[in-house]
Amino acid sequence: MATMDALKDLIPINALTPDNFNELAAATRIEQISAKTVLFKQGDTDSQAIYLLEGQVRLTSDNNNPERIVEGGTDDARYALAQ
Repeated sequence: MATMDALKDLIPINALTPDNFNELAAATRIEQISAKTVLFKQGDTDSQAIYLLEGQVRLTSDNNNPERIVEGGTDDARYALAQ
C-alpha cells in the first residue's frame, strides 16, 4: 500500500491542506510489526501518532476497561491508536 493511499482516509490527516498532507506523507514511515509485540503501554508519551493500516491489534488498559480489538480497514482504525 502506497504511503499516500494509506494516509488519505485517516482522521484527522484527511482534513489537512494538500501542502500539509504532502509534507506529512513525506515524513511518514509504515512499519510491519510482528504478532504479540507491545506497541505502547498506558501512560507512555511519544510525539508520534500510531495508526493500524492492516491486521488486528488488542488494546488493554490498567483500569477495569474492557479489552478492545481494532482491525485495519475499519472505521475504528481511521483514528490513531495512540498519539
